[in-house]
Amino acid sequence: MSHEPVTSGGSRAPRGASIRRKGAGRALSSVTGRRALVVALSVIVGHGVVAGAAQFVPVAAAVHVHTTFSTGSEDLDAVVRRARAAGLRAVLFTENYALRFEYGLAPLAGILRWRETFPSLAPGGLPAYLEAVRRGRERHPDMILVPGVEVIPFYYWTGSLLDGNLTMHDGQKNLLVFGLERAEDLQALPIVGNGRPLRAGQWPLRLSPLALAVAGVWLFGLRRVRYTRWREFRIRRETHYRWAGAALLASALLLALDGVLAGNPYWRPGGGPQGYAPHQATIDSVVERGGAAVWSMPEARDFGVYRRAGATVTTRTDPYPDALAATRGYTAFGALYADTTAVEAPGGLWDHLLLEFQAGRRGGWPVAIGETAFHATGEAGKRLEDVQTVFLAAAPTPAAVLEALRAGRAYAHIRVPEFALVLEGFAVNGTGLAGTVRAEGGAPAHIALAVAASDGKAHPAEARLIRNGAVLAERKGPTPLALDLEDRETPRAGPWYYRLDVRGERGTRLLTNPIFVAVGG
Repeated sequence: MSHEPVTSGGSRAPRGASIRRKGAGRALSSVTGRRALVVALSVIVGHGVVAGAAQFVPVAAAVHVHTTFSTGSEDLDAVVRRARAAGLRAVLFTENYALRFEYGLAPLAGILRWRETFPSLAPGGLPAYLEAVRRGRERHPDMILVPGVEVIPFYYWTGSLLDGNLTMHDGQKNLLVFGLERAEDLQALPIVGNGRPLRAGQWPLRLSPLALAVAGVWLFGLRRVRYTRWREFRIRRETHYRWAGAALLASALLLALDGVLAGNPYWRPGGGPQGYAPHQATIDSVVERGGAAVWSMPEARDFGVYRRAGATVTTRTDPYPDALAATRGYTAFGALYADTTAVEAPGGLWDHLLLEFQAGRRGGWPVAIGETAFHATGEAGKRLEDVQTVFLAAAPTPAAVLEALRAGRAYAHIRVPEFALVLEGFAVNGTGLAGTVRAEGGAPAHIALAVAASDGKAHPAEARLIRNGAVLAERKGPTPLALDLEDRETPRAGPWYYRLDVRGERGTRLLTNPIFVAVGG
């Protein structure tokens, strides 16, 4: 599949296409006529992948991919070969890291515990994984390979085994981590699978069993002698405390062993819900180390009921789109994937967060990506190439792809085996995705866009141009779709942005990140 811009010579307006304008008709001045459309598409071709003076390379990528290093069914080389055959240029791996769940019974939760471990990277296995990706780059120089991990910052338990309602919550409320290629950085993340050194204030509590042990030894050797008289006899009575001493000594040993087995995790699942504090701590740790944190599939849900040793255990993760508003500093979120999504709908949560950013109430804006969530071909009907993120990278390198991810120079799309919707151009006053246009308050903005099908055929589609969360204009008709217009009712005060949402037949979809417009110099 090609994502290269088309030439203006092949961009004739499709027959039967129609345009619907939202709001007053005078708000948009549509350029008509064959000559004007050719000129418009020339602008698109020249600026659709340009922001400023830099030329960007479109890199079609599968994001969120597992191999046999964790829960995938194919090894790294097999996945890369599959990606190449599907026309992809990059794979962003997300191996599960420290994927295990525990349930402990107080007060000896370290000893009396059940543990379920799934295929995943252990802390000690990180160097081998990172080295395998580096060697994979050498074997496949035409492909861009980015190592990443999928982590669980926190989960917690409610209910009890005795009542048959034991439930584990948020075991799939996950983050994807990219850009950290040192094992020690990943081992230091404050997630449930990682431990941490004891702080000075924790040592007295951890050493407290020694006091019980000393008391137990003292009691074990203690004896009390009493004398009594019975008639002419003097009777000597001894009282020993061996049982009490043995009990204290055994308790001390159990508590010490429990402390060793429990380790020193960042978060304890038995402590109940912690809100988004663990997730924010993980995001902050990733960012401090120079990485990128991505909220994974925030509107997906997970539910299961399992039998373990005669006990019933329920796992439950409810959709968590509120995480996007409740946390700060993350880079991106899964906006399109093989599930129903609503966050990216016009006027939805994503637009709310973009407007917050424009108003200065958020330090950064959340980038929308497409998530493959690939484990095995055919699993849940998935193929590696079904959901893609196309990065506009400064060069075909892992570092450039990560830079494009952070900058938001990307669009996501869902395809079918026969074709995909392809963004051939999207620009505002000549500035492309994630760029910022400078304009005077009330000055009209010129928007040019073009969408085609990867097979070059005509497929019905509907393109919606969204400004500050509201649909500004719609274009319906067969591909290729083109729209060239002037927005004459731009906000006179404050910044604004445009983004594009295109829906085609059979569930095909294309979603861009925004182009921002700032008022004044």
